[in-house]
Amino acid sequence: CPQHWAKGCIPSCSCAKHKTLYCDINKGECVCKPGWTGYNCEMEVDLCSSNSCPANTTCETEDGILSCRCK
Repeated sequence: CPQHWAKGCIPSCSCAKHKTLYCDINKGECVCKPGWTGYNCEMEVDLCSSNSCPANTTCETEDGILSCRCK
Protein backbone atom coordinates (compact mmCIF):
# COMPACT_ATOMS: atom_id res chain seq x y z
CA CYS A 1 0.00 0.00 0.00
CA PRO A 2 1.12 3.59 -0.54
CA GLN A 3 2.13 5.56 2.54
CA HIS A 4 -0.76 6.94 4.68
CA TRP A 5 -3.30 4.42 3.37
CA ALA A 6 -5.48 2.50 5.80
CA LYS A 7 -5.54 -1.24 6.42
CA GLY A 8 -6.60 -3.10 3.29
CA CYS A 9 -5.03 -0.45 1.04
CA ILE A 10 -7.95 1.95 1.40
CA PRO A 11 -7.04 5.65 1.10
CA SER A 12 -7.18 7.34 4.50
CA CYS A 13 -7.27 11.10 5.02
CA SER A 14 -7.13 12.91 8.34
CA CYS A 15 -7.56 16.40 6.93
CA ALA A 16 -8.13 19.56 8.97
CA LYS A 17 -11.88 19.87 8.40
CA HIS A 18 -12.29 23.62 7.86
CA LYS A 19 -9.07 24.01 5.85
CA THR A 20 -9.64 21.24 3.31
CA LEU A 21 -11.57 21.13 0.04
CA TYR A 22 -11.76 17.32 -0.03
CA CYS A 23 -9.89 14.05 0.43
CA ASP A 24 -8.58 12.64 -2.85
CA ILE A 25 -9.55 8.99 -2.34
CA ASN A 26 -7.43 7.90 -5.31
CA LYS A 27 -4.25 9.23 -3.68
CA GLY A 28 -5.25 9.26 0.00
CA GLU A 29 -4.29 12.93 0.19
CA CYS A 30 -5.97 16.08 1.47
CA VAL A 31 -6.62 18.81 -1.11
CA CYS A 32 -6.25 22.08 0.79
CA LYS A 33 -8.29 25.27 0.48
CA PRO A 34 -6.36 28.29 -0.85
CA GLY A 35 -4.02 29.66 1.81
CA TRP A 36 -3.43 26.28 3.50
CA THR A 37 -0.77 23.61 3.02
CA GLY A 38 0.71 20.54 4.68
CA TYR A 39 -0.20 16.85 4.66
CA ASN A 40 -3.40 17.53 6.66
CA CYS A 41 -3.85 21.17 5.49
CA GLU A 42 -2.82 22.25 8.98
CA MET A 43 -0.31 24.98 8.05
CA GLU A 44 -1.25 28.46 6.87
CA VAL A 45 0.70 29.63 3.81
CA ASP A 46 2.86 32.64 4.70
CA LEU A 47 1.43 35.15 2.24
CA CYS A 48 3.45 37.96 3.84
CA SER A 49 6.80 36.35 2.98
CA SER A 50 6.85 38.17 -0.37
CA ASN A 51 6.59 41.52 1.50
CA SER A 52 3.91 42.74 -0.91
CA CYS A 53 2.56 45.55 1.29
CA PRO A 54 3.53 49.20 0.66
CA ALA A 55 5.64 51.29 3.05
CA ASN A 56 4.09 52.28 6.40
CA THR A 57 1.81 49.23 6.45
CA THR A 58 1.94 45.86 8.16
CA CYS A 59 1.11 42.64 6.37
CA GLU A 60 -1.41 40.37 8.13
CA THR A 61 -3.11 37.13 7.09
CA GLU A 62 -6.23 35.44 8.37
CA ASP A 63 -7.83 32.33 6.88
CA GLY A 64 -5.66 32.59 3.77
CA ILE A 65 -6.49 36.25 3.07
CA LEU A 66 -3.74 38.88 2.97
CA SER A 67 -4.38 42.43 4.15
CA CYS A 68 -2.13 45.47 4.57
CA ARG A 69 -2.90 47.56 7.65
CA CYS A 70 -1.72 51.13 8.20
CA LYS A 71 0.87 51.52 10.97
